[in-house]
Amino acid sequence: MRTERILRILRVVSWWIYIGAIVRALVQVGFFVGLLLSKEGTTPGNLLAQPQGLLLFVLAFSLSFTVVMLYVNLWKRVKDVLTRITISNPFTMDIARMLEKTGYLLLTIWIISFIGLNFRHYLKKHFSSLGQALDGIDADLLGFDARGMYLLAAALVYVISQVFKRGVELQQENELTI
Repeated sequence: MRTERILRILRVVSWWIYIGAIVRALVQVGFFVGLLLSKEGTTPGNLLAQPQGLLLFVLAFSLSFTVVMLYVNLWKRVKDVLTRITISNPFTMDIARMLEKTGYLLLTIWIISFIGLNFRHYLKKHFSSLGQALDGIDADLLGFDARGMYLLAAALVYVISQVFKRGVELQQENELTI
């Protein structure tokens, strides 16, 4: 009974975070479009006069937006897992596959974040005006978190998915022996 209540609370929380991730993606698009159209200070408006400036800005935005959209997809998957899982029969192949794909998604987020973070450092080093513009943007808005949190989570979720797969196998063996 208590576990069911906790599961219901987690479902609500996952919905809130999922909606928040969507809002974050929309804010990021609006922010980058506004930044691109801005003509003052150290914004990329000055950068457009440089060769390759627009291309580099769009590439940086694309990497950042990809991470944010994968983050939205991650919370959609978490929401779906919490919606489909039941305490009476938690070990299903569907849940195991969903967890495995979530682990791969977390690994993908980490890889793209790592690439984006290194690309940001490259831009700061070789294109100072774009580097200054990117420094003015909150790091959370860019979404390049390559400190290892996603990598660790990917490993844990993958291991849990394998435990779920083994649980499904044991459950099927148990049903056959009865």
